[in-house]
Amino acid sequence: MQKPDESAFKPVDQEERDLMESIERDEWQPVKDIEQEKANAVMAARNTHRKV
Repeated sequence: MQKPDESAFKPVDQEERDLMESIERDEWQPVKDIEQEKANAVMAARNTHRKV
């Protein structure tokens, strides 16, 4: 198995850099009901697809 290329982990822009730094500072919290959040995301995606 090959070692991943180091550039694969470098942020591509400022927004991605900010997100990575936010994760490293433990600013993200898990959701209480992951199954409900998944269902909400699926519904939002379906609704978006219908609008297109």
